Parts: sequence; C-alpha cells; structure tokens
Amino acid sequence: MLEEMKIGEKDKISSLSKGAKEKLYVIVTLARRAKLYLPDEPLGGIEKISC
Repeated sequence: MLEEMKIGEKDKISSLSKGAKEKLYVIVTLARRAKLYLPDEPLGGIEKISC
C-alpha cells in the first residue's frame, strides 16, 4: 500500500505532508484487519470496533 500511495518506507512521519499523513493513517488502520471500520469524516479519522 505504501508504494501505491507513494510513501517511502523510510520516510519520517514528521516530514510527510498532511495528505500523506492521512493516507498513512488509513494504511495503518487497514493493517489492523478489523471486522468493521467507522470513519467519522472522509480520511479525518477511523475508529475500530471489535465485534
């Protein structure tokens, strides 16, 4: 996913743009493999609920 979103594996989070950070948060969220994801805003935040 990092390659598709053009984020380098060794990029520091503090050096990423706001958009790249949001993409990274989506990647990290999806890596959890939860059964259900509830976004509160488009790319603004995703919460995991365990079922």
